[in-house]
This record gives sequence, structure tokens and C-alpha cells, in this order.
Amino acid sequence: MLRSEPPMPEGAGSELDQIYRKVAWRLLPFLLAAYGIAYLDRINISFAQVEMSRDLGFSNSVYGFGAGIFFIGYMLFEIPCNYLIGRVGVRRMVGGIMVAWGLLCCVMAFMQGPPSFYVLRFLLGVAEAGFAPAMILYVSRWFPARYQGRVMGLLLSSPFVAAVVGGPVSGLIMKHMDGLVGFQGWQWMFLIEGVAPVVLGLIAFALLVESPAAATWLSAEERAAVTADRAGGAPEGRETRFVEAFRNPTVYYLALAYFCLAFAGYAVTFWMPTLIRSAGVSDIGTIGYLSALPSLVAVISMNLCGLLSDRTGHRVRYVVVGALLSAAGLVLIPMATGNLWLAMIALCVGKAAMNSANAMLWALPNTYLRGPEAAGGVAIIVTVGVFGGFLSPILIGALRDLTGAFEVAFVVTAGITLLACVLTPLAAKAAAARVV
Repeated sequence: MLRSEPPMPEGAGSELDQIYRKVAWRLLPFLLAAYGIAYLDRINISFAQVEMSRDLGFSNSVYGFGAGIFFIGYMLFEIPCNYLIGRVGVRRMVGGIMVAWGLLCCVMAFMQGPPSFYVLRFLLGVAEAGFAPAMILYVSRWFPARYQGRVMGLLLSSPFVAAVVGGPVSGLIMKHMDGLVGFQGWQWMFLIEGVAPVVLGLIAFALLVESPAAATWLSAEERAAVTADRAGGAPEGRETRFVEAFRNPTVYYLALAYFCLAFAGYAVTFWMPTLIRSAGVSDIGTIGYLSALPSLVAVISMNLCGLLSDRTGHRVRYVVVGALLSAAGLVLIPMATGNLWLAMIALCVGKAAMNSANAMLWALPNTYLRGPEAAGGVAIIVTVGVFGGFLSPILIGALRDLTGAFEVAFVVTAGITLLACVLTPLAAKAAAARVV
């Protein structure tokens, strides 16, 4: 099994740690806020579901398709956007994407029925395509593999920090602003939560620089040290090209594993408020608060796994164990109808485990791939993976309409999650064979 930690340059540990700490304090607060807001704008329809569906006449199938069609736009434009990152730069890509999707989120407040719902969700996916790969590649430019577990744990847990805050805030907006100047609570939620990415997008243009070599806030010695360390920690071998990722089996194993984890993750995310409601909670404000608890547990779990995996140099075992625990939680979730305590335990275990596995999975591409091939690989992994985000809400909604309950849908989801336990070790094996 490949280890994920390259050797530290001799005698440079303490000095480099101080420099990377400086880099982290400069960049990570913005990156974490941006990534968290992206997630919140993607899933805030889950909080609006009941009231929005009532006002606009949506069935579970209509809601599921609208939630999932986001990922069709995302998938169609993912690889082209990732290719463009190298041409226009991360700063322009991230800034432009955030402004575009924020404006579209605001426009969702004015949708009238299923057609406009589908169109706006599709366009939101188009607008957001390229954002996650840009962020992951940007992190890889600044932090070597030995920090990837902690950094990816932080980055990928930021959406759940946003959910911890955003769940209650969404609930309070919908509860207390309902009817204000003739707008429903869910309309106010879309308007208010669409402003934040516009502001952050404008900040991105001023704050982000493309690489350590261009960071004027580092001294010349610090820039040279980070650049040399990043070059020394890259995977060995000849220079790669973007298209080589399409011929690398490691990429496809990781992509399919991400598909499995994304399928499970969005099954919980898009239906969590409904699941809590079925456990006996009717007040939308209380649902907002309770929906924050699994996200809070996930944040703690993801960052703990990131720290431990950096210390051991292993990632794959954390993905496997996380997927196993997630499958167990998913099986318990639909059994908790009318039992709030069991529902919350199952949601906390399922969400924390699956998202810890996902964070450790995303520490692998920057270990197994290099250069332009890494950009192509990340694009493929995200494109295949987010298809799980498209299928998941559609399948869950259709099976619930068909059976009248969640049991069958979540058992199927648990089975899909278990496949990640096989695919991730295969990715490591393929990567090891390629190095040899």
C-alpha cells in the first residue's frame, strides 16, 4: 500500500512548518468560507423542500429530479472548466464562478414551477462546475502531500461547518421572515444566501495568487523554500500531460469510489430535514437546529482522521473503515421513523463516517498524480463522482414515492457505499504498479 507522506527535506522541518503555518493563516480562512458557502448554496433547497413544494406543487419525484439535475450541468462543464483553469488561473476561475452561482441562487427565489426549478438548478450546476477541482488543485500548489490529510480534512469539513451554521440560519429565515413584503420564507432564504458567494467572489479577485512564487506576502527566502519543497515532494517521473489522466486506471478507481461516497452523501444531505420530520419533529426551526448536529460530528471526525492519516502516512484504510461505518448508519436511518434519538444517532454515524472517508479519498489524487495529469485526473474524478449526486436524490425520491417509505432506498444506498471499500484499495494497487 502506498504511503502518502514524502520525506521532509533534511533539517528543514521546523522552518518549513512555520512557513506553511503562515500560508495556512493567509489562505485557508477564505478557502474554507468559499467551499462552505458553495455547499450551502447547493443543498439549501433541502431546507426549503416542504414549504417550497407546498407552494409550487412539487411531488417528491419533482423535487428529487430538480435536486439532481444540478449535477448534469456540473458534469457537462466539469472537464472543460478544469482544462481552462490552467489558461485563466484559479483566481479568475474561483471569483467568476462564485459571482455567477450567487446571482443564480438569488434568482431561484422567483421560480414559478417545475420548469423554472429544473432550468435554474441546471444553470447553478453549470455555474459551479470547476469550482471544487480549482480549490483542490489550488491547495496542492501550496501544501505538500505530508499536509494533505489535515488540509483536505479542513477544506472538505468546511461545508459541514457551513451546515452547522446554515441549517439553523435557514430555519430561522424561513420561520421569521415568512410573509415579509409578500415573500415566502423559502424565497428570503434563497435571496439572503445568494448574496454571500457574490461578495466572496469579489474578494477572490483581490486575495488569491496563483502560486507561492507570486506571493508578495512571503519573503523571497520563504517563496524559494516553499517552491523547492513542493518540487521535491512531487511524485517522481517524467512530465505529464492533461490527457494522460484519461489512460490512468488509478483515476477511474478513485472516480468510482467517489461516486459511491457522493451517492451516499447526497442521499443523506438532500433528505435530512425530511428524515428528521419523519422522526417526529414538525417545527422548521427545530429541524434546522437538529440538522446541524450530524454536520458538527462530521467536522470533528474529518479533522481527526486528517491528523491521524498524516501521522501514519496512510489514507486508504480510513476510506475503507469510513465506508463500512457509513453503510451501517445508512441501514439504521430508515428504521428510525418516530424515534428521534435513533434517527439522530444513525444520521451522525452515517454522515461523519462517509464524509471522513471522502476527505481521505481526496488526499489521494495529489499523492498518486502530478502536474497537468493531476488536473485532468481531478476533473475526471469529480465528473464521475458527482453523477452520484445526480442519481441519488432522483432514486431516493422515486423509491419513496413507489414504496411510501425510505427503507429500500437506503438499503440500496448502503450497498453502493460498500463498493468504495473495494475500489479504493484497487486505486492504491494500480498507483503502486504504475510507480514500479
